[in-house]
Amino acid sequence: MRTVFAAAFLLFASSTVTQAQQVAVHPPDGSYIYNWTQGGAVAGQSTVVFKSSAGHVTMRTDTNLPGVQLAGATILYGSGRLEFQSYNGFATTNGQNTSIDLKLVNGSVVGTTTNQSVVNNVNVSQLASVPAIAVDDGTMGTFLMLPAQINARGANSFQLIPIVSGISGYVQFSTSSAGPYPFGVPTSDVIASFGGSTTLWYNPTTFVVDQFARGPLTATLVSHP
Repeated sequence: MRTVFAAAFLLFASSTVTQAQQVAVHPPDGSYIYNWTQGGAVAGQSTVVFKSSAGHVTMRTDTNLPGVQLAGATILYGSGRLEFQSYNGFATTNGQNTSIDLKLVNGSVVGTTTNQSVVNNVNVSQLASVPAIAVDDGTMGTFLMLPAQINARGANSFQLIPIVSGISGYVQFSTSSAGPYPFGVPTSDVIASFGGSTTLWYNPTTFVVDQFARGPLTATLVSHP
């Protein structure tokens, strides 16, 4: 009887470890606040919340920037390898209201990005050679999960879906540790640049993004769990 109990316990322990190993490393659960600056002046703020649940990791972003109001954006990933599952949100840019409803169906990201003048139908196949997906909503998008997703999926490039057009493009994800490092950013961070005007500085262990710059705007982490 003891042998049976011992075997059952070992099986349970092994199963528990296996399940734990199936959860990809991503920014720790909790709330992250980023201050946006432009030309040295405060331009706005973003709050990003990561939450893990059975089989999923949810990222929620709320951003306020001049000309951009992004509220209630919720992005869902599979917890095993951070496969993109869905994006639901609403953005207002210079008076243009856009709703975003995207989800992974049979290996493709499908759905719509809709504003007052046009409905963009999205149908993007998730290729084996480019297994990471990012959505650009004009502000944070899904970029704060991108380093963790790239790592979990063993990728060095990703498919970028801008909500303006819904037409995807392939983007190389290049990393460096040679600098430069803005004031306050740890020199142990990895630097990732893509798209010609976007740069991330992130912790290579936790994959927390310490700073995110795109064009003239920079978002700096000021509060985290």
